[in-house]
This record gives sequence, C-alpha cells and structure tokens, in this order.
Amino acid sequence: MLRLDPVLYISQFNINAGLVIKRRCPNRIFDFLDKISSAIRNTGKALLFLDYDGTLSPIPRRSIVLERPLDGGARGILERLLRADGVYVFIISGRSIDDLRRFIGLDNIYYIGVHGHVIEGPGIRFSHCVSEEYSHTIRAIRSEIEALAGDLGVVIEDKGIALSIHYRGIGREKISRLSRIAMDLRSRYPEIRVFRGRTSLEVLPNSGWDKGMAVAYVISRLRSGGLESFTPIYFGDDRTDERSFSVVRRLGFSARVGYRCGTNAEYYVDGVGEVYAFLSWLSSVL
Repeated sequence: MLRLDPVLYISQFNINAGLVIKRRCPNRIFDFLDKISSAIRNTGKALLFLDYDGTLSPIPRRSIVLERPLDGGARGILERLLRADGVYVFIISGRSIDDLRRFIGLDNIYYIGVHGHVIEGPGIRFSHCVSEEYSHTIRAIRSEIEALAGDLGVVIEDKGIALSIHYRGIGREKISRLSRIAMDLRSRYPEIRVFRGRTSLEVLPNSGWDKGMAVAYVISRLRSGGLESFTPIYFGDDRTDERSFSVVRRLGFSARVGYRCGTNAEYYVDGVGEVYAFLSWLSSVL
C-alpha cells in the first residue's frame, strides 16, 4: 500500500509537461498509421493503454448493465497483441480490479482499476492508501445513497475505496436531484471527490490521484526498471481519460473514442468497432 504526492511524483519523473492542457479538435487516427508504425519501429516497444467501458466494451444505450464481459473476438485480438514481442497491454478503468480480471480473463496484462487507485500486473502491485476516516465516510455515503436508490432509480457499484452511482435512463428531474445530493456530499465530506462519468457519479478519495497519474506512475516504474525507449498509445471515451490523454500525448499517441472538439486527445476513432479495427491493424504490423 502506497501513499504518493501526485504532483511531486510526476515532476520527479519529468512527465509533468505532458499534463499541460491544450484542448483541440482531434484528427482521425487511421490517417496517421504510418506515423504510428514508424514510431513503434524506432522505439521497439509499444505500451497500449485501453479504457474498458465505452472503449473495449460497448455501453448499452438505455439500461444499466454492470456485467459486461469481453466477447471472444475481442479477447482474441488482445491475445495476439500479448504474444507480440515488445507489447505491454494495460486495461485502465473505473471498474474494480476483480471486475476487470473476471471480464477479460487474460494473464500477462496490467490491470489499472478504480480510476488509477489500484494497479496489478507483472512486477507491479499498487494500491492507494486511505485513512480510517475515509473508510468510514465511504460506508456512510453508501448507506445514504442506498436509502434513496429505489426512489431515484440508480444502481450502486461498490469498489471498496470508491462508489459508482449509475443513473442511465432515470430522467432529468432525478438527475437534477442526484446532482444536488452530490453537491451536499462534497460540502459535508471534504475527504471525498465527486465527479460525473458518462452516466454515473463517481465518489473517490480526494487524493489528487487519477487515471493520468496512474499512467505516469506505470511509465515511470517501467523506466526505472530499464525500459528507456517505448511508444505509449492510449484509447479512452470519457472525461476521466482527459488527463491520461495529456500524459500520453507528449510521449506517443492518444485517441478519443467518439469525435469531439475540446479534448486533450490528438486523435479519435468513431466507436468501439474502430478501436478493434486499430488493434487488429496493430497486431498485424508488430
């Protein structure tokens, strides 16, 4: 269990410049395949960071479906990448590590769960330390939300040190009510951070740690282990991926799933299907 100062840690490894926000309109990644393959050939290594929900697994349009295992075809593509020489695969998600392992079911892969707060993979085992006060707080918040869940129509996902409150399809009035609840939680519990995902409220430790910090952490760990030359590639679809886009953009290639201006990603793909089209192409050139 580790407690790290994120700003100090990132600056120590000279990755802080990659955190500068320069929002823009992204380019279609398939127009730059020669550039990507050339970069990988020059460095000899590819670090592939993949968000899960909305990137590797489609998000249902209306219903809340928490159990979304990876389908066989998608798993086969990841297996081909894992067999390639010099490829490191990282699955990065707000999900728990247990969920990711159960859904994907592959070894020799790095799992980064709970928005970067837990990391497990070959040679790395990391978990952000939380105080007893925070543990008590997160249990109290769960009890509060559970008492309202039936009326609001939300589903609570308990990840130990974090909660996801899923609200897909509940209607504007209930979303507004949920937003007011979130504001109240922030005011009463300064030790928590509450923010919106695509269709959820996320409750996490107010530690300054996030997916982008986790990406910088694993990159620096690999560097300290002797991996000096590599090309990182990051795919994500959510606002929680924006810091990661910034970290990776300086060193490699960051792609948003779904076109939108005002993102830190330099590139985009149109959906989950195009993520797999890119991964299939990548497995063919490695």
